[in-house]
Amino acid sequence: MDTVLERYLTRLTSRFNVVTVDYPGIGKSADIDPSAFTVERVCTDLLSVADAAGMDRFVYWGTSWGAAMGLQLALRTNRLNALVMGAWTPLGGPYDRLLEGARLSLPDPGPDSLRVLRSKAQYLQWVTLYQSLAGFDDAAALRAVTCPRLVYVGERGDSDAGGIALPIASAVQTHRSELEAAGWRVEILPDLDHAGAVMSADAVIDRVDPFLDMLTRTPG
Repeated sequence: MDTVLERYLTRLTSRFNVVTVDYPGIGKSADIDPSAFTVERVCTDLLSVADAAGMDRFVYWGTSWGAAMGLQLALRTNRLNALVMGAWTPLGGPYDRLLEGARLSLPDPGPDSLRVLRSKAQYLQWVTLYQSLAGFDDAAALRAVTCPRLVYVGERGDSDAGGIALPIASAVQTHRSELEAAGWRVEILPDLDHAGAVMSADAVIDRVDPFLDMLTRTPG
C-alpha cells in the first residue's frame, strides 16, 4: 500500500468507513476515453461508487483536482453530509488558467503527468475536463453548497500547469473572510506547498479531525 495513503487510512478507518476511489485514467483502473472525461461524467461516476458501496449519504473528501470535483458534486446532489476540499479553492478558482495550461502541455506532456497517467495520449482528458468547466462561476455558486464544508491549503500552496501560474492558496487566503462568512471552515497549513497539502497526511488530518469530530456530534 502507498505509504501516504496508509497514513491517512490508519488514522481514519478506526472511526469511519472509508472508500477510496481508484479513478480510471488516474489510478490503476483501465483508462477511459479522454474525450469523455467531463465534469458530468466524473460526478456520475463518483455517485455510482457511493451506490456500489451502499452509501446513500456520505462525506466527500478530495484534494487538488479531486477537491474541484467535490465542489461540482456538492452542486449536483443532496447526498453529501459534508464536503472537505484540500489544495483547491472554492472561490477564485483558476479554471481558465488550468485549461490554458492543459492546452499548452497537450502536444508534449511533461514527465510529471505520467505520475498519474499511463500514457501521454491520456493527457487529453485534462483538456476535456477543464473545457467542461468553462464558464463556471464559483462566486455565484458559493452559497449554493449548504452542507458542512471545510477547505484547507498549504500556506505556500500555489501551483502551476504548463508553466501557467495557479493562485490556489493565495485565492483562499485572499477570500478567507468571504468564505467564512458564507459558512466555510478555512484551514491554512503552515510551511506546506501544494504537494505538501496532499502528501503530509498527519498535518492534514490534525486540521481536519476537529471538523470530522463535529460532524459525529451533530444529530442527523
